[in-house]
Amino acid sequence: FSKLKYYLMPLAGLSMVAVYFISETFMPGMGIAAAASELPFNVIQAFVGAYGGLLVYGGVIKALPKAGQSLLNR
Repeated sequence: FSKLKYYLMPLAGLSMVAVYFISETFMPGMGIAAAASELPFNVIQAFVGAYGGLLVYGGVIKALPKAGQSLLNR
């Protein structure tokens, strides 16, 4: 499972960008040109969100006590 998250993160980001693009295409007053102009920002959002999520995940895992270990005995 530990290595799987590194393969699923790009897939999740790509699917988020694709759904944003498709939904923005069908919004009234936007269309394909406006949706395409949003693509770089959506890709940046996906990258920053995935990287930030991994950093927070790593910090939380390090901060949590191991199984069977109390907070006072660390």
